[in-house]
Amino acid sequence: TVAVVGLGQFGGSLAAALTKRRLARVIGVARRGETARRALRMRIVAEASTDLGAVSEADVVVLATPVRTLLRQIPEVAPLVRPGAILTDVGSTKKEILSAFRRAKPRAAVIAGHPMAGNERAGLDGCDPDLFNDRPWVLIPAQFRTDSAQVMVRAASSRDITTPATYKTVCERVLDRAESRREI
Repeated sequence: TVAVVGLGQFGGSLAAALTKRRLARVIGVARRGETARRALRMRIVAEASTDLGAVSEADVVVLATPVRTLLRQIPEVAPLVRPGAILTDVGSTKKEILSAFRRAKPRAAVIAGHPMAGNERAGLDGCDPDLFNDRPWVLIPAQFRTDSAQVMVRAASSRDITTPATYKTVCERVLDRAESRREI
């Protein structure tokens, strides 16, 4: 089971890719009830909620909200994710996100991530199960336990770029610098 928090372009597209390929049961968590209901109508999730507590059932939890929101959600979500699960994100900047993960001390394995994909449409209007096809998805493991995250990324038809923890500072700087110049 994969829980996707944030059903915008990235979160909705990941949910759609996993559901379309029948690779995972997807629980969607949205801020607004209407978004959760729309995701159910679109059949991109098996369940949808506005309650962050829904992540406690998942093997993989993906935070797919804007970075500012993500930074607020990490301390809320981290204690809800069960031990043995994977907690990841799709945020574009990594330094603050990794710091927030460290401060939250989740019981789950943390693997920061960033897919290099997108389209011109926002929210569920930008949902595309093929959005990640042949696109790189950078994974930065805090602990070298990447199997589940790699399976999820590959299931979405992405090319994963798994970065050993020893290189994560370099990746943080590269992603942060590129994002600040809007190169990504």
